[in-house]
Amino acid sequence: MTKLRVIRLGLLTGQPVSMIHEKTAIDLHLHVGNRISITTKHNDKIISVVDTISTLIKPDEIVISGDIAKALGLKNHSIVDIGIANRPHSIDFIKKKLKGE
Repeated sequence: MTKLRVIRLGLLTGQPVSMIHEKTAIDLHLHVGNRISITTKHNDKIISVVDTISTLIKPDEIVISGDIAKALGLKNHSIVDIGIANRPHSIDFIKKKLKGE
């Protein structure tokens, strides 16, 4: 797990969306559209789709949507752990179905 400092946006996107610095994404082998788990110090967790940016934030920061901030009760400069989330099992089922298995 990697610890990052929260930068909160007031945007309500309808789904959990986060943005991390491009350097952090490279270090963690993350790509745009990957899913990450964001965990608070109280072990509350949410899965988010990740995007990358190269300006506005430092490599040790994460921008979170208002949806994530509300769900986890996060404020600016809170510290969270992030990690790569496994893809949903439903994707494997859908692929099998499309292959006729």
